[in-house]
Amino acid sequence: MNTRLNKMMIGVAMATFLVVGCTVDPPSSVEVTARPTFSSYVAIGNSLTAGYQDGALHVNGQLNSFPAMIARKMGLHVALTSSEFTQPYLMHPGVGSPIDRGNPLSDLVGVSYWNGVTVAVSDTVTIAEVPALHVTAERSSAPYNNLGVPGAKLAESLQSREDGMFRIVLRNPDLGNGTSQSLVDWAATRNPSLITVWLGANDVLGAALYGDDPTDPTAFENSFEAMMDSLVTKATARTGIAPTVVAGNIPYISSMAYFIPSAVFDTIYPYGYVDTTAALVRIQALGWITDPANAGQPVPAPYTLGAATVTTLNTLVDAYNTAIETVCTDIGAGLVDLNTILQELSATGLEGLVSTHFLLLMQQDGMTVETAANMAAFSLDGVHPSPRGYALIANAFIDEINDLSNGAPLGHVAMGDISWDPTYGIPGDKAADPDTPPITDAVMDLMTGIFRR
Repeated sequence: MNTRLNKMMIGVAMATFLVVGCTVDPPSSVEVTARPTFSSYVAIGNSLTAGYQDGALHVNGQLNSFPAMIARKMGLHVALTSSEFTQPYLMHPGVGSPIDRGNPLSDLVGVSYWNGVTVAVSDTVTIAEVPALHVTAERSSAPYNNLGVPGAKLAESLQSREDGMFRIVLRNPDLGNGTSQSLVDWAATRNPSLITVWLGANDVLGAALYGDDPTDPTAFENSFEAMMDSLVTKATARTGIAPTVVAGNIPYISSMAYFIPSAVFDTIYPYGYVDTTAALVRIQALGWITDPANAGQPVPAPYTLGAATVTTLNTLVDAYNTAIETVCTDIGAGLVDLNTILQELSATGLEGLVSTHFLLLMQQDGMTVETAANMAAFSLDGVHPSPRGYALIANAFIDEINDLSNGAPLGHVAMGDISWDPTYGIPGDKAADPDTPPITDAVMDLMTGIFRR
């Protein structure tokens, strides 16, 4: 047994008698007993785990979160009402980024949709209106099984937070007799036999989208090791059985539909770039090139990422993924190579899906909204998957879960049974100016603002 695992098991033994953290419902016994494989499932992560889609946490996306898909394949009941796999469902229009960053009382943007001409924001909500949208808050007196917190960075998984999306998902201090607990603490209280972890993308996405400082690789490795060790130690102390843990690694930014390879963009707009080293073009550049005033002009630098920047960020992701692999190997956790999967999706497509943004698909001759939606692996914000994209991720996790399980294998999610309506049933704007850009800077900034710091 390796040194790290030895230390963890010593910690488990101590925690058995001391009770880990400020738990809500301590187990009556930690004696190891036989129980069904994967009788309880908890998912921890960020917006990619939460089912965030089209720029907001919204019930449509949540019901198709990849953890919800896995739970259904485990035979667990997943629904808005009484459920064996609970999530913090938010009704329409959902909750996305604050309109005024830095203002804790700012109104929040709702889910975005395709109105037939452009991507538009469905509505906004005030802070006071959020509780009325949060339909499961009063129905569940325990932590949620899906603990994906939109906007969360890796190190924040170990922090007791009460702000923003943490307030919605963790509900500190409403649960726990007035005490606040971390994402990891709440996960352990569910007595999980299976845990999926997908954290770390936000540590680099802010740098890619807004030029924020990324997390230092050494700090990232330390946080990931501490998070995984704490998660296994605390969960094992409560049940007497070490949970099966499966973690996903981090995709390259170039795998996101938000960024268009410059070679592809050249076929749409062959007038070059102010930054002649441009390797990736932001999706909102599709709006910039539709402005007649910009015709024939090179694409401005703010709409592109240079080759050196892309290389730097991908190198950073490589370092993060090395740390994730090392820790998973040391503690015997499963690892899902989502980086490789999404690179393949970007290069050749997978399971009938392509990473090409929905807006580009719509430009193809004869492409209907339904056809484009069925092909698109990413939602309108270009960062978060569409429901079928989440199904692709769920199946990758299921494959790794099956490799680690002694029980009957879980079946795959059937891609054809999953649908996405990017119009959200909202009547289109038939009177819109035909020169309206397919996406504007303002809407794109609202849809991806969850990553701003």
